[in-house]
Amino acid sequence: MSKEKLYELIESHKVDEVDSILRDDRELAHEVFMDGKGGKLSIYHLSALLNSTKLFEIGLQHGVAFNETLDNWTSAHYCAANDSLDVLNLLIEHNQPVNNKDDRGKTPFYWAVLRKHFQIADLLLAQGVDVNVTYKIDTPIPLLHHEAKDGKVQGLEYLLKNGANPNLQTSFEDSLDAALHWACKKGKHKSVELLMKYGADKNLKNNAGQTPVDLATDESIISLFKK
Repeated sequence: MSKEKLYELIESHKVDEVDSILRDDRELAHEVFMDGKGGKLSIYHLSALLNSTKLFEIGLQHGVAFNETLDNWTSAHYCAANDSLDVLNLLIEHNQPVNNKDDRGKTPFYWAVLRKHFQIADLLLAQGVDVNVTYKIDTPIPLLHHEAKDGKVQGLEYLLKNGANPNLQTSFEDSLDAALHWACKKGKHKSVELLMKYGADKNLKNNAGQTPVDLATDESIISLFKK
């Protein structure tokens, strides 16, 4: 049995055949799943990609070790990015990390909110992850800022409803901008409304002494600050 054929069976959800092959060919099982080197996906990563609890259980039965890929994606990252709620529950049940950062400083919670997988995000919040999540490693940027500047109002409101600090300031480029600064600068009217609804300080100054409205050019946004 080749590795390629085994992956084909996995991707086709033919888990009984996969189980049989792993039982009969321990060498192949180790080569494909167990060393965790060279960026290989473990059976747990694959179970997360496919939301297959059966594949997860096969991994446990065969003593497959949990691992990360080269870019430091854990199985929880794959669950969050692919909306694999059932497998994420199994990872939590088996005390696996759900808040590690990948090579770009992004956690599973970051990916869950970014891709609007809010049930996954709820479960991660229940495990105590920080709703004020940031990304990038050298100069962390709050996800709140990212959602605000791009006008992604579903993710933005999710974060705010769950207690994200609307006045969090970022050290990116030494700006000390809040999310409201970025939303005003990018002309994202709905983002501005949401942030103000949840208590964003319209008088908060950045490192250059500018309030959010100082960065706004959209008249409809400027008018919000006159109410």
